[in-house]
Amino acid sequence: TNLGAHIDTKLGRQLKVNSPILEESQLGAIEKQSTSDGGVEAHILDTTFLLSIEKLDETSVEYANKMRDALKALLMQAEEAAKKGGIIIVSDRNIGTDRVAIPDMIVVAAIRKHLIAKDLMRNVSIVADSCQASGTHEIAALLSVGASAVYPRGAYEKVHEFAETNPKFEGKSAKEHYTSYHHGVEKTLLKIMGKVGITDINNYS
Repeated sequence: TNLGAHIDTKLGRQLKVNSPILEESQLGAIEKQSTSDGGVEAHILDTTFLLSIEKLDETSVEYANKMRDALKALLMQAEEAAKKGGIIIVSDRNIGTDRVAIPDMIVVAAIRKHLIAKDLMRNVSIVADSCQASGTHEIAALLSVGASAVYPRGAYEKVHEFAETNPKFEGKSAKEHYTSYHHGVEKTLLKIMGKVGITDINNYS
C-alpha cells in the first residue's frame, strides 16, 4: 500500500507499507515523520466534536447541526492539508464523555468527495485511525470509500480486553494477539478482493 501524494505530482513523496491494516508502531512512525528528513508529512484531523454523551440523541436537531458544522470544518482542514500534500490521518481517538465522533464512513467518503471536487485528492492519501472499526466488515468498508489504510484502534482495544479476561490466552503477549488479529483481517480482505476481482488494494476504492 502506498501512502502520500501520487508520484506524478509535485508533491509526489510516498511511503510504502506492507499492509493496509496498520499496527500501532506504524501509525506512530507515520505521525512522527519529518519532511525535512525526506518523510511524508502527516496531517492529523480530529473527527470528534463537543457534545455530552448524556445529551446524545442521534435523532435530535442539536446533534445533526453540531455534526454538520464539525464535518464542514473538517473538510476545510482536509482541503488545507491536501494543498500541502502528504497523508491525512482522520482520527476519533479523542472520543470521550464530552466528545462524540462523526461516523468514520461519513468522514472518509466526504473528504474524498470534497478533495476530488477541488482536484486535490491526487496530493494525499487518507488513513483512518478508528475506534469505530471493530471488525473486518468495517475495515473493508472504510477502504472501499476512500481510505488507503486503517488503524483499527477499536478492534485492537477489544482484542486486548478479551485477551486479559480470557484465561485461555494467558501466557501470550499483547503483540501476539494483535498479530493474530491482523493476519485474520488480512486473510478475510484477500478473500473479499478475490471475489470482486481486485488484485491491488490501491484499486479497492
